[in-house]
Amino acid sequence: MENNAIEKNKKHRKEYYQKNKKIILEKQKRYYAKPEIKKRKRIYSKEYRKNNKDEIKVRDKKYQQNNKEKIRKQKKKYRQQNKELIQVKKKNFYEKNRKKILERQKKYQQDNKERIRLRGIKYRKQYEEEIKEKKRQYRKNSREKIRKHAYEYSKIPRVKVLLRVKGLVYNAITNYTKTGKIMSSKKYGIDIQAIITELKPFPKDLSLYHIDHIQPLCSFEFVNEDGSTNLQEIQKAFAPENHQWLTVHENLSKGARILT
Repeated sequence: MENNAIEKNKKHRKEYYQKNKKIILEKQKRYYAKPEIKKRKRIYSKEYRKNNKDEIKVRDKKYQQNNKEKIRKQKKKYRQQNKELIQVKKKNFYEKNRKKILERQKKYQQDNKERIRLRGIKYRKQYEEEIKEKKRQYRKNSREKIRKHAYEYSKIPRVKVLLRVKGLVYNAITNYTKTGKIMSSKKYGIDIQAIITELKPFPKDLSLYHIDHIQPLCSFEFVNEDGSTNLQEIQKAFAPENHQWLTVHENLSKGARILT
């Protein structure tokens, strides 16, 4: 009988609360807004926290573990809505406690040199691995896009001529020296941009033309008597004025001769 009465009372209280929820909450709000109630609540909370530190600590830890995602979202939302306020608070706190903060940082760095060094190495490796993975994923996802872009880029007349000139330089140094091309064109004294300028204006249909060396490459001595590469001869061979446009037929007919 007693249990039934308790259950009936609980049910009645629950129904009453649901029917009068707004009124009850407004009364509570007005009550807790009173200065004396606020003060009493503050004192009570302070005393309670002081006397129940371990219990509160365990309870808070348990709550945080069970509500990680909820807490994370709440913190994120608060930071987004209160960016300026957070910055002001941080600035004010730092200005008030600057000396203590600097001393604490200095002490921590002195006491934890090895830990800081190892942590730096760990984060650097982690960062490098993340960058590598991002690059790998980007290349994987963008391979076709990059290929199409490179193809479209290579169809630009200036780029076509640039690639041809670079190809000529590479093949000539590879075929006519003992070491092959082991340096950049600039280090050989070759100005590729000047050659491109000399070849302007470009023919409308580049597929019908070759870039010809007026004085054939085979007439230059790219190798010195001691076997070293003759840079002066290479520079003469690839002087801008030693280049011209010839049709494919004219260039193949010319061979290793100098046209007059």
